[in-house]
Amino acid sequence: MNHPPAIFLSSTCYDLRQVRADLKAFIESLGLEPVISEYDSFPIDPGLTAVENCLRTVEAKADIFLLIVGGRYGAVQDQGKSVTNMEYLRARAKGIPIYVFIETSVLNAVSLWKANHDADFSSVVDSTKVFEFITQLRETDSVWTHSFEVAQEITSALRIQLAYLFKDALEVRQHVKKAGLPPELGQLQGMPLRLVIECPPYWEYRLFAYALSQEIERAKQHRWDLEYHITLGQGAYLEDVNDVRNWLLKKLAESRHIVDSSSHLVNQVLPEAFGAPGVSGDAPKIVYVARRLAGAYEKAIEWARDARQTTAPDEYKPLIKIVATFLNDIIRQIEVFTEEVLTKTESAIEKGTAEGGSHVVVATLTFALSGQDEFHEEMDRLRREGLY
Repeated sequence: MNHPPAIFLSSTCYDLRQVRADLKAFIESLGLEPVISEYDSFPIDPGLTAVENCLRTVEAKADIFLLIVGGRYGAVQDQGKSVTNMEYLRARAKGIPIYVFIETSVLNAVSLWKANHDADFSSVVDSTKVFEFITQLRETDSVWTHSFEVAQEITSALRIQLAYLFKDALEVRQHVKKAGLPPELGQLQGMPLRLVIECPPYWEYRLFAYALSQEIERAKQHRWDLEYHITLGQGAYLEDVNDVRNWLLKKLAESRHIVDSSSHLVNQVLPEAFGAPGVSGDAPKIVYVARRLAGAYEKAIEWARDARQTTAPDEYKPLIKIVATFLNDIIRQIEVFTEEVLTKTESAIEKGTAEGGSHVVVATLTFALSGQDEFHEEMDRLRREGLY
C-alpha cells in the first residue's frame, strides 16, 4: 500500500529534544512521515534490543535519513560506535538520501581538535568521537553537511533540499518510464538505480560494486552473531558416532556447495555479465551476481551459526568446533572483496579517465575451506581411539 515518504530522524535525544520536536512538526507539515524513536508511532519489535529496533527501522522504513549532530556522541556499543553512527551506516548502505546538520559550535571546534588532539574540548563535546564522526562524514564519506544553531535553520535548508530531491525524483521517474527497466531491476535504490538508467562509462563495474556493497551491508547484522559468539535457539544434539557421521557429511556437502557457488559466481558468471570489451554489460545479470554472492555470504554465516549450536558428547566437541570454522575464510574473503571492489573500481576508473584508457580489472577469487589441517588431525585422533 502506498504511504507518504518516511524521514528517519537520527540524533542523540536528550540534548536535542526540542530540535527533534520542532523537526517532527515540520516533517508532518509537509505531509511526510516522521520516524522518531521517542514517539509512540516508532515501530517496536519486543524481541529485539533498542539498538536492533533502531537499525531494523532504518532498513525497513526509512526513505530519507536526517542526521543531526550535536555535542553528545551517545552510548558506545559493542562495535565501538554510537547508535547514531550505526544508524547512519545502515542508511548509507541502503542508498537513501542523507541530510546532515551539525551544531555550529561543534563544527567550529573540529579544526581546533585536528590541530591539537590532546586539548580539552569537554565544554563543547562529551567525547572527541564526535569530531571523528564529523571527519568521517565530511572527508571520508564526502557527505554534504550544513551547520545550524536553531531548528529553524534546519527546516529552512531542508525545505529547499527536499524541493531539489522532489525535482530529481520526477526526472528519475521519467527516465525509469522511458528506460522500461525489467522487474529484476525495479528494487534498485540510490547509486545502482542511477547507474542503470544513465549508463555512464564503466557503469557495469560500478553497478556491481555498489549493488554488492548494499547487499552485503544488509546481511552483516548476522555477522555480529559470529563475531560475538552469540548462539540463540536450540541446536542439534548428536547422540552417537552415526549421528556425528551423518551431520559431518551433511555439513561438508553444504559447505562445498557454498564455496563452489561463490567461486562460480565471481570467476565465471560475473565476467560474462560484464561482457566483452566494447560490448555493453547485462545489468540484470550483474545485479543477480551481486545478490547471489551476498546470499552465499549470508548462507555461510547461517551455516557457521548452525554448526556452533550443535552439541555432542565431549569426545566429539573438538571436531564440531573445528568444522564450525570451515567457512571462516569465505566469509572474510567476501567482506574484503566487497570493500575493495568499490574503492578499487572507482580508483581504476578515475585513473583510466585521466590517462585516456580503462584500468578496470575483473578480479578472480579462490575460495577454500578453512581449518583443514586441524580437521584431519582430529579425525585421525578419533579413528585411533576407535571413536569414528
